[in-house]
Amino acid sequence: MAKINFKLRQTQTLNDKFVISPIQSLPLTECDRLPETMGAFLVTNFAQFAYIGSSTNLKKRFDDLNFLEKIQQFETEVAVQSAESKIEVFWIECDRYEVISKIEQQLLAQFNHLTFLQYRSSPNK
Repeated sequence: MAKINFKLRQTQTLNDKFVISPIQSLPLTECDRLPETMGAFLVTNFAQFAYIGSSTNLKKRFDDLNFLEKIQQFETEVAVQSAESKIEVFWIECDRYEVISKIEQQLLAQFNHLTFLQYRSSPNK
């Protein structure tokens, strides 16, 4: 398992207090256990691809069958199917969308060596 290590720098636009959780993870097959909170997420097999995004409700985002099918289809096209390429969902909960945007930027920088299925910053899903 790869170690995620990034720093979140506070800027002038983030002067107010905010709450941020530690990084949490689940296998994609258990995404029904995601919390109903706002957060940034990374879906990856750490070998070939990643999907980075955010949502105002993580559980609702991963309940979307079209979204899950898109990830699984891309994984099938790009990744070698094996037990070692298991897809994981990593997320960080936060109560401020401005901070989530910063987290997305850092995730994108950390995983720029992978093929991205899609990168979009959209709090509405």
